[in-house]
Amino acid sequence: MRRHLFALLLVATTVTLGLPAPASAQPGDRPATQLFFGPTGRSLPKGQGYLKSLALTVPYLQGGLTDRLSIGIGTPLMAPAQVVMLTPKFQIQRSARHSTSLGTMHLLAFGGSFGIAYVAHTVETETGAWHVAVLTPYDRKVIGRGLGVMLAAEHRVSDRTTFITENYLISGLPMLSAGVRVRAPHTTWDLGWMLPISSYTHAGGPVLNVGYKF
Repeated sequence: MRRHLFALLLVATTVTLGLPAPASAQPGDRPATQLFFGPTGRSLPKGQGYLKSLALTVPYLQGGLTDRLSIGIGTPLMAPAQVVMLTPKFQIQRSARHSTSLGTMHLLAFGGSFGIAYVAHTVETETGAWHVAVLTPYDRKVIGRGLGVMLAAEHRVSDRTTFITENYLISGLPMLSAGVRVRAPHTTWDLGWMLPISSYTHAGGPVLNVGYKF
């Protein structure tokens, strides 16, 4: 069952990425440095930033300190200041089509700290991009308890709409997602669905994010 789902998703993504981009779409126009939740190899330019709310409940601010280094901070609305998220990111390689970044999503909570470190690579195409990332959780005592892999893709449907599929394999359990990102001059809206595939549950949930870029 899982193999069939992965094969179907891979075929659908490959076909979608192979479609021609609309004439009005601009291939290099404001490429996203983040997917629904996961990272890309891209970096924020110096002086640029964005305010994003994950699932409409976890707002955070990310800003470019240099053309390769950015840092962000956020806190969930249900526990403001009790849990703080830090998101430093550094781009180690960049060319016309390829970019690679290292980063972490570090959480400070209840006197402790833990997080997820990652390396992400992006391959740009004429109509979108492919993204792959390797992630590992850590805390103060243990690093690398388990590895996770992210495989994602983007395809520009129009000058305002981008199809996104973002998928994970964590501890042998797959999680699939797909949806669209709709953008205005300064705002973005993510609308999609995330589905874990396991013997325990097949229930999924919506992806609802909003962002403001400045």
